[in-house]
Amino acid sequence: MKKIIISLLALTFVSCAHGPIKKIQEQRYTGKWKRNFSSKNIGLSQMTAHGDSVYWGTELGEIFRIATPNMKKIWRVEVGDAITTPVFVHGEYVYVGTQKGDIVCLDMAKGKKRWSKNYNTSIRGPFTLFQDHLFFLGLDGQVFGIDFVTGKIGFSQRFFVNDSFTLAYELLTAVSDD
Repeated sequence: MKKIIISLLALTFVSCAHGPIKKIQEQRYTGKWKRNFSSKNIGLSQMTAHGDSVYWGTELGEIFRIATPNMKKIWRVEVGDAITTPVFVHGEYVYVGTQKGDIVCLDMAKGKKRWSKNYNTSIRGPFTLFQDHLFFLGLDGQVFGIDFVTGKIGFSQRFFVNDSFTLAYELLTAVSDD
């Protein structure tokens, strides 16, 4: 009986000590998020983690890079149109697609624009890198493969929005999961 009481007291002590610490940590990070961003900046695209940073885009056309160790903003870039894809990071490049059909390539370190090209279709879905080409889908059923350094089209095929389009989308997402 004595061991049970001691175990319960130890468990109570550990749980009491653990609760406030977690709450303090949550408050500390919440405060940093509130100082660096407003609710209108929290975005439309999925968050992407790469290295010690988190990236996302907004419906207002802003792209953010945040350092996860201290939750500080490294850079914020405005591209002028709603971001419709998850941010994709490869090497020293950061890519996003927009509602109006632009792919924007940024320098990962500073957020400076390397290039931007319009592909005449709203960009959708995740990006997939395969053999030095960045593949993506257009809303009109077009699949593109572009040179990831220059943005030059190396592959372009239109699928009708039916079973072929669904198959193409599933193939691209399957490749991106590998």
